Amino acid sequence: MRIRSLTPYLIILLISIPVSAGVKISLDEEKSIDLGLRLQGYYHYRDSNVISDRDQSDFRIRRARIRVKAQIKPWLSSFLQTGYSEDSDTSNASMKIIDAYIRAQVTDKLQVTLGQHMAPALRQNITSAGAIMAIDRPSITYKSLTWGTRSVAGMNSFTMNNTDANLDGSVNVRDIGLTLTSQQKWKKLHTKYYLGIYDGAKTAQSDRLTARVQFNYGDEEKYFFNRSTYLGKKQTLSLGLSYDEQKEVARDGSTFTAVDYKLYSVDLFLEQKFVSGSLNIEAAQIRLELDDATQLITFNEPKILGAFTGLQVQGEGAYIQSGYYKNAWQPWLAFESWKSDADLDEGSFHAWKAGINYYFDDQKANLKIAYELLSSESAFGSPYGEDDNIKTFVIGLFVDL
Repeated sequence: MRIRSLTPYLIILLISIPVSAGVKISLDEEKSIDLGLRLQGYYHYRDSNVISDRDQSDFRIRRARIRVKAQIKPWLSSFLQTGYSEDSDTSNASMKIIDAYIRAQVTDKLQVTLGQHMAPALRQNITSAGAIMAIDRPSITYKSLTWGTRSVAGMNSFTMNNTDANLDGSVNVRDIGLTLTSQQKWKKLHTKYYLGIYDGAKTAQSDRLTARVQFNYGDEEKYFFNRSTYLGKKQTLSLGLSYDEQKEVARDGSTFTAVDYKLYSVDLFLEQKFVSGSLNIEAAQIRLELDDATQLITFNEPKILGAFTGLQVQGEGAYIQSGYYKNAWQPWLAFESWKSDADLDEGSFHAWKAGINYYFDDQKANLKIAYELLSSESAFGSPYGEDDNIKTFVIGLFVDL
């Protein structure tokens, strides 16, 4: 991104740091409007042959969002959120709607969300982007549908092309549909259930179905979205199980049979007081299946979806990340690995990440510095060359009001 176009956003980010809250406008005793801002700006340096010389050292707006929540009744609300998007072909940037949903609290224990929103396919899918401990999400969490069934590199700044099935949704990252959420409590044990139906991949001939159950012992994580760090404000141990499927997302280019998508995951989260600070650990195991497909093609007017086979994209992986928070500082360490089902390990990789965060005002304003070393089992390429290693250094400012 050009520095000239980035400057206004960095100015906004810097002057926003001392601000401690969003804006709430009360319309009457029941109705109100909440306005919020999320802005995350990076400088990153990426050392690899797949990156052009011009883009090795670069500035980036990772997220720039305006949030509007309207409380209509105590049990009924709506939510809109914009998202920043760059267009490298036109050298322009734009804002688009990324969330648009209505939420109804039908009973004390049952909540319904309808519209464009996150599907609960993994814990990281429903982890707030404003409360991520590391610089960004683990790369392998992008293996879920509408996140592209892919993996990303360079601190999530670009897609590793040999990991991508190109199973995109009509609204990538989010999905359009309905999610039911329910909660139960037995003394210190809290249970949260998600069940959803969505459009899913735009090439699919059926609906997408997602289910998740999460158990917390100790403090509950009662909201739709979790956090990857609570900065010592919770003491909890969580176990989550997720299942995500969509039948007939594509056809196998060799057999012309239908290919089904399935994603399974189990995750653990711990946050507890430790010595004089707070320790948190998050880990997950993820399995993606695409019916051992060869090249994927569409159903109508057959079109190749990508240059890589289903075997290169499917597989299993895991990540673990841990941080220690004390006196506004939080050093952290992460590791993740993905093993594809391809015979030559095409699409397989592992990555080490380490960093330190400083919180000016909890999650409302913080500074993050991180380093990533990602190694691929087979070289991934770009118009600039091929490489099996990418080293990335990032420094970023994050504001969430």
